[in-house]
Amino acid sequence: MDHGQSVERRLQPRWRTPDGVYCQLHVRTRVRVIDISGSGVLFGTDVPLPIGTDARLRSTIGGTFAPAIEVRRVAPSSASRESALGAIFTAMDDHSRRSLENFLKLASA
Repeated sequence: MDHGQSVERRLQPRWRTPDGVYCQLHVRTRVRVIDISGSGVLFGTDVPLPIGTDARLRSTIGGTFAPAIEVRRVAPSSASRESALGAIFTAMDDHSRRSLENFLKLASA
C-alpha cells in the first residue's frame, strides 16, 4: 500500500470559495418532549444545539403541530447522554396554535 499518494476520486474539480460564503444545514433528529406550555417547550435530545439556534418542531400533539422555535436554555437531563433544551415558540400558524391549545386543554383536564 502506497501511503504517499492517494487516488483522485472526484469527477468534478473542487474550487475554493471566497470568505463569507455560508449555508444552512438542516438536520433532522428525534427529540423527547419533557414538558410544553403555550409559549415554549422543554425537550430532551442527544444532539447538542447552542442557545440561539432556530429550528422547526414537528409533532402530532392535538393534531398537526409545526411551530418555529428558538433554543433559549441548555441543561443536563435526567436521561443519560441527553441534554434538556428549553425553547420558545417564535412563530406558529393558526392550525398549530389550535393543535397546541387542544393538547393543553386535554392535558389540564
